[in-house]
Amino acid sequence: MKVPLFFSYTVACAAVIVWLVGGFRMEGVLVTSDDPPGPTPQLTEEQAKAAREFGHNFADAISMGNIDQAEAVFDYEVLLDRALQGIRMTPAQLLKFRSSFLEGIRRREGGVLNSILGSHYRFLGVREVDGEPQMVFRYVSANGGFDYHRYQFRIDRFGRFIFTDFFPFMAGDVVSASLRRLALPVAETTRDGSTSEIDDEMSRAHMDHVDDLRSLAQKIATGEHEAARRIFEKLPELLRRDRQLVGTVIPVYASSKDEGDYLRLIEELAAANPEDPSMPLILIDYHLRKKEFDEARARISEIEEQVGEDSYLDLQRALVHLEEDKPAAAVVLMRSVVAAEGNIEQAWWTLMQAALEVDEHVMTASAIHRLKTGFGRRFSFDQMKSDATYEAFFSSPAGKALLESVAGEG
Repeated sequence: MKVPLFFSYTVACAAVIVWLVGGFRMEGVLVTSDDPPGPTPQLTEEQAKAAREFGHNFADAISMGNIDQAEAVFDYEVLLDRALQGIRMTPAQLLKFRSSFLEGIRRREGGVLNSILGSHYRFLGVREVDGEPQMVFRYVSANGGFDYHRYQFRIDRFGRFIFTDFFPFMAGDVVSASLRRLALPVAETTRDGSTSEIDDEMSRAHMDHVDDLRSLAQKIATGEHEAARRIFEKLPELLRRDRQLVGTVIPVYASSKDEGDYLRLIEELAAANPEDPSMPLILIDYHLRKKEFDEARARISEIEEQVGEDSYLDLQRALVHLEEDKPAAAVVLMRSVVAAEGNIEQAWWTLMQAALEVDEHVMTASAIHRLKTGFGRRFSFDQMKSDATYEAFFSSPAGKALLESVAGEG
């Protein structure tokens, strides 16, 4: 029952897929203000304290699935302005796009935050990015996939914190850029049918292949990886180099029988995006697969430099220790991780594996009990007893006591 070292990036890239497939289906309460959305100045001590309280409350709203509270702090008008910058539309097209988008918000039809509702969401602090304070959060999905989100914000004249955009690390771009991709197909067209004044070659390519991209997103979302791969590999080279698009196909190649294709995809992505702040997240798994353990630890530390201390990064370090056959070191880390992240299932699986390998029988039994009672996981104890991996554990007093407590479960 070994814990998989590769955390699925499908969920971590869910925001991108939702934007590509979902059209204008966003969810939230529109925040409006007369204040201009200029750059956020450095925070005073009082504002920094208020920002921390706000960040914790927002994270709690996401974790508890409170969409009204979470979405109420977004200024979607500013988000739209950023997304539509440089795209020429007729007045009628612009009105239709904006009204459709905002009406979708008011009707509560789902959206980018909807894809992370109910996850384990934690506020990590306010960090300065390019001279501007941004709020940083960590996201962990039900299957252990994780990501970091950096939110741009402003403070209105009433002292309220208002989000104007955010950057999911795994997506590799801000949400307004994803929304921009949706606007391209309805941009103004000339008499010969071509879109006028699209401001860059990549945007033009996205517009020309919008149907293929939507099909690709749908195949990824439904787990049809072979079909998704065929679509992706037929796209022009320019699109196959697009950072955001490649991010969505990482799980497709990661699940491939040919690991070489996956490794090449990551190598090409990293070479093309050397300054991408999210690249260390992707490279952790790459280095683990290549048994480059020091490099994997270095990438974890690079993420930590960007987001601050996070116990979930210690879980990643523990996984590296397990892969390099140093379970005792993993146990040391996981003791503190479960103390801080006891509501995350992946932490208990990792602790169980590490404890099992160093014959920490009481700890192993505790982890199994927590997984059963806290997360509803079922164990096939008859099958486990016939597995040599568990022989020492089930021969121990803690293992025997566990078996007695689950007698009849099989």
